[in-house]
Amino acid sequence: MLEKRGKYLYRNGDVVGKLQKPYCIAVRDRRHYFRKFDGFALAIESYMWLLKEGFTYFQVRYTPENKIITYRISDFISGYKIDYPPYGEQYVLPTNVATNISNIH
Repeated sequence: MLEKRGKYLYRNGDVVGKLQKPYCIAVRDRRHYFRKFDGFALAIESYMWLLKEGFTYFQVRYTPENKIITYRISDFISGYKIDYPPYGEQYVLPTNVATNISNIH
């Protein structure tokens, strides 16, 4: 279940991201990276909520590589749809379809 608390979005008690319109900013480590798809996932429930609330971008701050990977939220629907228990259904997008990749300063 999604819950907005101040500037943060939570899903089942875990932080999904910091809300800074038009961005939802998420800090991720290696356990969030899907090697099989060379990308990152967004839960379908979060995807639908972010679109409904008018967010445009999902920005991943990937700490192992000091990268900022920015995706258009609307692009996630064209990604791989997976069921990832216990987190449920998610869309995964490879990094090669990101709108921007830069280094964390």
